[in-house]
Amino acid sequence: MVVDEEFRKISRSEKAKLVKQLIFNEDFWKECFMIVQIMTPLIRLLRICDADEKPSLPYVYEGMYRARLGIKNIFKKEKPLYRSYTRIIDNRWDRMLRSDIYAAAYFLNPAFLYDQKNFCDKAEITRGVLNLIEKQKGSLSETKL
Repeated sequence: MVVDEEFRKISRSEKAKLVKQLIFNEDFWKECFMIVQIMTPLIRLLRICDADEKPSLPYVYEGMYRARLGIKNIFKKEKPLYRSYTRIIDNRWDRMLRSDIYAAAYFLNPAFLYDQKNFCDKAEITRGVLNLIEKQKGSLSETKL
């Protein structure tokens, strides 16, 4: 577009020159590519959560785990490079989604439970399952009284 004869006619303004300079800047396109790589796992998770075909609850924990892992891999697991991005994910996860129900749904999902190679066996998952069992046990005891 910016090399077209029509653009050259109107490209005398400062704004047009800045746009042309930006479009020809290789660093700009490298940064755009990096943003696309970072956003891809997050958009994939949003699609899973937004889909109506199947319940998304059992896939939320795995999606967050994979999104974080994907971002770490983009930056070759160099913490200073990926930390600002994973911090945003962690803050959202801690505020809105880190709960026992997501951990238990992940644990009880056969798609993940029997995938020993990729299964995330963090203590918070086991703790989430046990907490839900304990809550259920407590609510059953109250109904019997």
